[in-house]
Amino acid sequence: MLIYNRTNIPGSVGRGTLDPELKAWLPKVPTLGADVTIAQGRRDHKVLGEGPWPEITRCLAKGRGPRSVL
Repeated sequence: MLIYNRTNIPGSVGRGTLDPELKAWLPKVPTLGADVTIAQGRRDHKVLGEGPWPEITRCLAKGRGPRSVL
């Protein structure tokens, strides 16, 4: 097995041998995000844990305990 570093980088790489079932399945699946535009995907995106956020009153900072007040 070759070891690559900054002076020994291949010009291109190829894919290894695929499992026959996976090889048959890949051409049939949709490309992720291909059904909507990037702009529409951004508009539709929902952030996990979206507010309202509680006020931060305590901090766990290096050298400080859990009761340190901001």
